[in-house]
Parts: sequence; structure tokens; C-alpha cells
Amino acid sequence: MIYGDPYEFAIDFDLTWKTDDGRWQYGAFNFIIDGKYLPGTVADTTYSSMRYLLCACIDDMVNAGELGERIVDLKKMDVGEEENIVDIETGELDQEGVLLWLGYSGDEERLFYSGDLGQTYKEKRLPRGTVESVIRSLPKPEDL
Repeated sequence: MIYGDPYEFAIDFDLTWKTDDGRWQYGAFNFIIDGKYLPGTVADTTYSSMRYLLCACIDDMVNAGELGERIVDLKKMDVGEEENIVDIETGELDQEGVLLWLGYSGDEERLFYSGDLGQTYKEKRLPRGTVESVIRSLPKPEDL
């Protein structure tokens, strides 16, 4: 199921199976940015772990300072030394090369992302609160 707007920013999770006790759910988990799937593979991902890691980033998002329009040093960003950038934890998807960071500029979010483990980066501008809203829309694991 897709959560968010796939032509802007969304998360797609398709359940493939879960344990008999319902504790663990597995399936294909992708971010969708501008209609393109990231990582774009059917990686067998643990949903409860992915949701937990993404939700854990929300406090950092809410408390992040203003990045503004300044040029971001991608090498510093990659090692956590760039100020006012939130590292959005991608969990198991980092093994697929997926990295996400978020900064704010006024009423906009600046989403930086990579599908090749930081070899290259792209930036997507979104209305402020978009990424947080999509993460909050993810169902609880027990509701799948």
C-alpha cells in the first residue's frame, strides 16, 4: 500500500508474509520520490523495524534548526557533521544504497536522497511537514 503522494513523496510497503504470532511483518519497502521507487527492488524488509526507525526520527525533525538556502556539504552530511540536517534512518534499506536527509528552509523541506550509498545525491523540495506526515500515516505493525 502507498502512503503519501507518489508523485511527490511516499512510502510503499507491500506485505509478503508475517509470523504466526503477528510480531514480525516482512515485505517490499520503498520510498517513492517524484514517481520513482527507491531502492526500486523487492528487498525483504522488516516492517516493524523500519517503522520504528522512521518514527524515531520525528523528534529530530520537529526540533531541527533552519538550514535555509545554503549549499550543503554532502561529505559532511554523510558523516553527520552538517548542521541542521536530520539523518532519516533507512534501516535495512541502507544495504540497498538508500540514504535520506532532511533540512528546512522556511515553509519548505529540503529532502536529500541517494540510491547508491552516497555516490550521488538529489534534492527534492516539499512543503514543510510532508515527510513527517507520511511517516505518521504508516500503520502500526499489529494493524497490518
